[in-house]
Amino acid sequence: MIGYDIEKVLESFEIIIDTREKSNSKADRRYNGFGCRYTKFALEVGDYCGNAILPSGRHVIECGTKAITPACAIERKMDINELVGCFVGRKKEQFKNEMERAAEVECRIFLLCENASWADIFAHRYRSKMDPEVLLANIMAYISRYNMTLIFCREEESGRLIRELLYRNLKEALQRGDFDDI
Repeated sequence: MIGYDIEKVLESFEIIIDTREKSNSKADRRYNGFGCRYTKFALEVGDYCGNAILPSGRHVIECGTKAITPACAIERKMDINELVGCFVGRKKEQFKNEMERAAEVECRIFLLCENASWADIFAHRYRSKMDPEVLLANIMAYISRYNMTLIFCREEESGRLIRELLYRNLKEALQRGDFDDI
């Protein structure tokens, strides 16, 4: 795909938000932070993914009647406690299954954790009794096992980061020619 075509595709960029994402004032601020169009649709993996219209008129992701599995997705956690819950307790199996589904279809996963940092893990600033070294080992195992990228940010930055991650990932895919035959 040539530069002009890539630019035209990127002009149609929008974010798909998983239907399970709750609507509230914090979510509205995050969505406004995208700075682009967005729509809600059921995602098999993650909370957010990017979409655009290709020169052929088809979409990068065709939204039909069933949940879609994107090539790149962002899973968002609101804080360190929600992140820890992915590795202990009742949500552990659900998170593992989601990461396995993503790996099966070679979906790149960004795990975006708001209002947290590595320092919070090291200093055990979370509710769980899980030792920081055990939590760190679990996180690093998932990063390696599922090709997951963990990003910490402030809540007010998440909308813009979600957009930039998905937009840049799509732009790179277009430049590589990932959609030339679609």
